[in-house]
Amino acid sequence: MKEIALRIHKLIAFYQLSSASFADQIGVQRSSISHILSGRNKPSLDFVLKTLKAFPTLSSDWLLHGHGEIEAADSIPASSIARKKEIPKETPTITPETTPTEIHSQTSSEIDQVLILRSDGTFQHFKEQKSLNLPKK
Repeated sequence: MKEIALRIHKLIAFYQLSSASFADQIGVQRSSISHILSGRNKPSLDFVLKTLKAFPTLSSDWLLHGHGEIEAADSIPASSIARKKEIPKETPTITPETTPTEIHSQTSSEIDQVLILRSDGTFQHFKEQKSLNLPKK
């Protein structure tokens, strides 16, 4: 089980954190990190789950078994997670029946782009205003 302690050490270095800030980020006591890194304790399932939740790009296969890369290939880039976007004060109410024109009339700013995600994994991306066929305010 010492291998997982080495991977946790690599994880902390990868994200350029101190042991204390890593403990704070995943929500465990700082002494827990110290005990795991020293080999005194083994990481619990709760510890692993908190780590995976705090670092969504982290590969669970890498953390548990050492297989693959530290970040999952199909994950969101860490740089985009670090940048939190502000939520608009007025969020439009959108239902499956809402038309793009109704959405546009509920917002106070111009729509820059629309992304339609389908349940089969495909998507459609509209970037230009004229592609959206929305009336100008």
